[in-house]
Amino acid sequence: MVLTPTLPRLLAVAASVILVSCTQPPLDAPREVTRFNIVDGSPYDGRKVSVAQDRNQSVYFDLTEGRDALGARMNMIGNARKTIDVSTFLIKPDTAGRLFAAKLIEAADRGVRVRLLIDDVFTTTRDSDLALVDAHENIEVRMFNPSARGVPKALAFPFDFKRLNRRMHNKMFVVDNAMAIIGGRNIADEYYQLDTSAVFADFEIFTAGPDAAKLGGLFDTFWNDKYAVPLDMIVTDTARRRADAQFVDWDVDAHPEERAAYRDALASPYLKRILNGSEKPHFGKAWIITDPPQKLRNPVAEGPHAIANALFTEMKHAKREVVMLTPYFVPEDYGVKFYKSLVDSGIRVRIVTNSLAANNHPYVHGGYQPYRKDLLQAGVELYEVRADVPELLGVDDDGVGPDKLTMHSKMGIIDNDKVFVGSLNLDPRAIKLNTEHGMMIHSPSLARALRGNIDSALRNYAYRVDLDENGNLVWDYFGFGKAERRLSEPQATGFQKLIANITDLLGVELQL
Repeated sequence: MVLTPTLPRLLAVAASVILVSCTQPPLDAPREVTRFNIVDGSPYDGRKVSVAQDRNQSVYFDLTEGRDALGARMNMIGNARKTIDVSTFLIKPDTAGRLFAAKLIEAADRGVRVRLLIDDVFTTTRDSDLALVDAHENIEVRMFNPSARGVPKALAFPFDFKRLNRRMHNKMFVVDNAMAIIGGRNIADEYYQLDTSAVFADFEIFTAGPDAAKLGGLFDTFWNDKYAVPLDMIVTDTARRRADAQFVDWDVDAHPEERAAYRDALASPYLKRILNGSEKPHFGKAWIITDPPQKLRNPVAEGPHAIANALFTEMKHAKREVVMLTPYFVPEDYGVKFYKSLVDSGIRVRIVTNSLAANNHPYVHGGYQPYRKDLLQAGVELYEVRADVPELLGVDDDGVGPDKLTMHSKMGIIDNDKVFVGSLNLDPRAIKLNTEHGMMIHSPSLARALRGNIDSALRNYAYRVDLDENGNLVWDYFGFGKAERRLSEPQATGFQKLIANITDLLGVELQL
């Protein structure tokens, strides 16, 4: 008799093969606990920028351009005296990734202690390359909530979905616990204007002084968590051998692309103005907010949803205006009611997000589009970033420049008084599933400056979404001397619309 295997049986066999071949990460293995160290007298110590300022205040510079953000990091690495702590949601094996690796190794050669904490799932740099960096005696790499080794991540993910679906989305860069950068950028070309196919408009804050030490303490919380597994505990022997064999590939001097990127970043006019003192800093005090690592191990409903709750509380206490920039906006029913309550109390609410064409994850747009009419009817002002701005600016006329703009900024301004910046998107995944962190900065001068920048940019870079006399969505644009009205998702392809509509029908908001 011939037995015909059923689909469930085949899936069970496949699962068994995958599980047998997997090397599960040792989440409970003992590892060394290390802490940050405060280094007095660092080049960017906030107390040295202006002797007239309160010693308890911090210094702030906004990092809007990718080139400036890269230059700031390279300069910080070059001036590091004792410690460099970096957490990132992902790192890619591209020009930015190789440049960071080479410069961190150079700092380690000078005796600087480097701690590199990387969320695992969307990181595409090979273990063997990370192992090469980790091999330095002054560098340690830890992978946060790592997937099993021995099989591709895509195969391991479904068999450990409950754990691997919960991610550390934190991004920070702290040097000597006297200077730090916090915001939305990961370590990949698109965040630093090194990718010529697209523009990622992002936002970060450079801070020096007491806030940097607070961020150093936050880094320790995740670095010493059970989910932060030392790379040498999970890397395979094959990856180790590959790292040994390819050591020369990490010689940055052999790659013109990295040399050019490094040179151009340090030549940033904005960075030069900061360094020579002609770019005046903003001063203030910040409240550091974070979801604890335990959130990833708790049931979703249990949370705690610390950063989202703190941000919504601050918005609730607004007296005049709330402006929020978020690349991925899925408000859900409770969000619509919340923003309506703000408008009803006399608060002007403006939300800036990506249009479907500008969104690098069109499925997330599928979770946003059902709420637009309700938000507009509630009095919320909606703006969607225009994807073809590079074409309007003429920067892709030669065919090799960027052809698409995507906003990746996660920031907000409340009452021209407070600025929020961090890793938090206003969507269910960020609020309920991932860990996120940020700063609520009380600095009226910074808030006013950023609000002015947003006001001037919205006209040229975004559509104003509204309802016509029949209650239908329209997209109005008045930038660069143009006056346009679109009646459907502007510049979006049929495929993008299909993905968004399918996602809308599937009802998978929590994963967005």
